[in-house]
Amino acid sequence: MRAAVRTLLLAALLAAGFPAAADPVVRDGGYTVHYAAMSTRDLSPEMARRYGIRQAANRGLLLLNVRHESAPGTSAPLAARAEGSARTLLGEAQTLAFHALPGGDAAGDLVAEFAFTPLETLRFDLQVRPQGAPRALPVQFQQQFFGDD
Repeated sequence: MRAAVRTLLLAALLAAGFPAAADPVVRDGGYTVHYAAMSTRDLSPEMARRYGIRQAANRGLLLLNVRHESAPGTSAPLAARAEGSARTLLGEAQTLAFHALPGGDAAGDLVAEFAFTPLETLRFDLQVRPQGAPRALPVQFQQQFFGDD
């Protein structure tokens, strides 16, 4: 049941947070990192409550899902550590504090909250280290965030 809820959360984040042309995944050496960033207001109140996420017009959520390919076409969640920052186009940075997804089984799911100003574009620069990986995987992307309509 928890896996189904996590899958739905990831699907909701991916659908709400990215334009169709974006490819929110990094693959390297048998490891895959899916990522999604969105306003916390885009979560349903039930989902926010379930995962202990505070909703606000200026709060964002970044979700990482880390997987390891054990055989061609087969992957499994893998615990990981992540660090990084979100930087405005003017260079103002905030450090992201990642932790296991509240209420999840912690294997492979990490979240960080961040602040943004409506219409602001943030550049994310992350280092994700899957458990047992010889090195961290770089994840870099930028995204514009909108306020309430």
